[in-house]
Amino acid sequence: MQNSKTSRNGSSDAPQRTSPATPRSSRVAKTGGNETDSAGITPTRTPTEKSPKVIERRSPRSPVTEKKRPSRLTELESKVNQLQDELKKTKEQLSASEARRRQAQQEADEAKKQGQDASSKLEESQCQLVELSAAEESRLQELRKIQQERDRTWQAELEALQKQQSVDAAALSSALSEIQRLKLQLEATVQSDTARAKHADSELEVLKQEMELRLATIEALKVNVSESDKAAADANATATEAKLQLETAKATIDTLLAEGARLQECLRSKDIELSESKARVASLEEDLKKAQAAANESLNEAQAGNANGGFGSPLTEVLKKSPHPTSDTNGSCGSPDPEIEHLRMALEVAEMRYQEEQTRMAFETKTVYEMLENVKSECTRQVCDIELKLKRKTDELMAAQAALTGKPQEDLHRSDGLGEMQPELEAKLMKSITDIAELKANLMDKENALQSLAEENETLKSEAGRKEADVQQRYEAAVAELELAKAAEQDVRMRLGYVTEE
Repeated sequence: MQNSKTSRNGSSDAPQRTSPATPRSSRVAKTGGNETDSAGITPTRTPTEKSPKVIERRSPRSPVTEKKRPSRLTELESKVNQLQDELKKTKEQLSASEARRRQAQQEADEAKKQGQDASSKLEESQCQLVELSAAEESRLQELRKIQQERDRTWQAELEALQKQQSVDAAALSSALSEIQRLKLQLEATVQSDTARAKHADSELEVLKQEMELRLATIEALKVNVSESDKAAADANATATEAKLQLETAKATIDTLLAEGARLQECLRSKDIELSESKARVASLEEDLKKAQAAANESLNEAQAGNANGGFGSPLTEVLKKSPHPTSDTNGSCGSPDPEIEHLRMALEVAEMRYQEEQTRMAFETKTVYEMLENVKSECTRQVCDIELKLKRKTDELMAAQAALTGKPQEDLHRSDGLGEMQPELEAKLMKSITDIAELKANLMDKENALQSLAEENETLKSEAGRKEADVQQRYEAAVAELELAKAAEQDVRMRLGYVTEE
């Protein structure tokens, strides 16, 4: 419109006609960059007033240029359409990188604005050409000069557009190369993630197999613990039986003590009878001495009086009387000997039985104690092995858990950088994260199960220790009872020894 105003005013001054072209060059300079100086200088460099011959030579070319302008317009429009299509393709291809897409969008918008400016300029030029075709012949020179200036400006604009197109093509090629590189990187990342997922699955399978083996081992250990409990129960039964046998031995010792007391009473009664018989023997000896003295006197009297007939009767009477007390004395002294021998034999038999019972009880108690020690050592060893295995397995599970927890973080970091390019990758990563969370939950369940098994083993260990302490207490009580029985037997033997010595 500014050119039409200048044509209507009819100003023939060249600098005034070139002044409207400078804003166009400045608008081109906004998109072209460094071409602003050249576009701004070109109208000032071409003063057409100096060479009228050139103007006359170029005057017949104006219809050709007018014919070429629609073709150029169509070319520009086709190029603009191509640029728009290419920009649309770049928008579709660069949907993952937002910064580059925005930059390309801005460049496309600027190119589109430039195309629209060019189309508006072309429309204005067409209107001006229509107006100029209806104008007078006197203004043809001015129109030609204006056309030349416009051609120059259009040429500058076309060059700027071509440069912009080359810049856009370079940016597009760089964007395509960047997209290709990102695609390759994404494929490599997906392959590495797939390999890691497969490796994690294989490791989880190995861990599951090891857990099954550990569970089987724990079941076997449970069976062993139950067998040890049975052995402990058998040991308890044996200890109970030994206790019963000790009680029977104690009862036997009590009966023997009662028998010994009865024998002591019998010995005391026999001692009393013996003392009575001794007193009777002493009295009989006195009587015998008196009888012998009387006999001696009678013999003396008989010898003195020669009376032999009366000698036999008192002597025979004395001799008849004298053996009876001695026989009573022998009977009273000899009667306690078989009873004492019988008592001694009974005591020896009881002592032998007691010693045999004591040795048998000591052997059985020692066997039970050794069995309990073996069971305790075996249980302790198995529990230690289980604890070591559980600790090692817990460490392995913690390492696997740490590796699994590090993997989703790495995946999240990668998804932060590549999430805008591939939404499918995000979905895969989220799926892998959920799978890893499920695996972590399964691992936690396994750890809880192992912890419960360890606690159960601890309870079994404490029960075994308590049973061992109970058996030890029973053994000590039995030993104490045996010592008491032995002391009582020693006391009885000492008393019987005193009795036999008396």
